[in-house]
Amino acid sequence: NKEEDGDDDAGSLYNEAGLKEESLLVKNLDDNCEKMYKSIRNQALEGSQYGDVRPLSAVCTSSVSSGNDGIVGSMPKIIATGGWSGGIKIWNGGDDHNSGSQNPTTLDAAPLELLGAKNIVHEDRIMGIAMKPYLASATSKELLTMVASASIDLSAKLCTVKLNEEANVGDSMDVENLNAKDNKLRYDIQECAHLKGHAARLGSV
Repeated sequence: NKEEDGDDDAGSLYNEAGLKEESLLVKNLDDNCEKMYKSIRNQALEGSQYGDVRPLSAVCTSSVSSGNDGIVGSMPKIIATGGWSGGIKIWNGGDDHNSGSQNPTTLDAAPLELLGAKNIVHEDRIMGIAMKPYLASATSKELLTMVASASIDLSAKLCTVKLNEEANVGDSMDVENLNAKDNKLRYDIQECAHLKGHAARLGSV
């Protein structure tokens, strides 16, 4: 009878060995959750903003091309978004773009403040977007920014992002009426190339 009882215990779902194993798994899970919580607790939301009148489908941040690390300090932090409306928006990534300095380092300006917009870049939804700074020439130190976008309208486009000489510091656009008209904000977005030839929709760039 004892042997039979021992066999029953070994085959039981709640035998001692199984309970120890489950207890260890739960402890490991708790430890991992506690580490994750401590990490998340140190993070904070930097900004939140309505990006378009239709859903946003692509976002990228400014980055310096390989070999141009020496110009990082002069590169304002900007964010580019593309959406189902077919437009591109430029947002503040954390720098003071209104200071007039060639090397903005302060964080006085609000993150995700709208700095520029071109409301009709593609005829249909933008599905991919990328952004890189480049030098105007091999001998120039002038830093320009180029945005590439891909759309389900079968085309990709290249746009330059430059400071808008006609912009007034402090200009802004009502986020509830983003696509009413092209604006005179801090940055001007100009199409410089229209790339055609794909037989199907483009999903990335």
